[in-house]
Amino acid sequence: MTRPRDRRRGPSSLRPVADSLPRVLRQMGIARPVEEARALLAFEDQCGPYIRRFVRPLRLEGSSLVVTCGHPAVAHQLQMESPRLLATVNAVLERPRIARLRFVADPEIRPQGPAAAPPAPGDDPPR
Repeated sequence: MTRPRDRRRGPSSLRPVADSLPRVLRQMGIARPVEEARALLAFEDQCGPYIRRFVRPLRLEGSSLVVTCGHPAVAHQLQMESPRLLATVNAVLERPRIARLRFVADPEIRPQGPAAAPPAPGDDPPR
């Protein structure tokens, strides 16, 4: 007597782990914290080393990413660049979620890391 074939076996039944990961994270109840961490890291990566010294992404509130800035001039500059930052950050995320950047002052932020020269006028900002 032959056994029924297991349908899960064989190359056609293999799926990439990435396909199952969102479902597993939701079932574990940690999808939102993981998504927030990815958004914070994506922002840090996309703002570049010079600006990164003056800002700290704090949290995701709905579709807004809250970012602290150590100086009002930096907040103003980032606000003007927010369409570009939003586009590059959302391109990194699997599901574009961030619709707005909200900047809050934090005078306690002091530049960290090695000093890098600011971008020259006309140069693309560092990414």
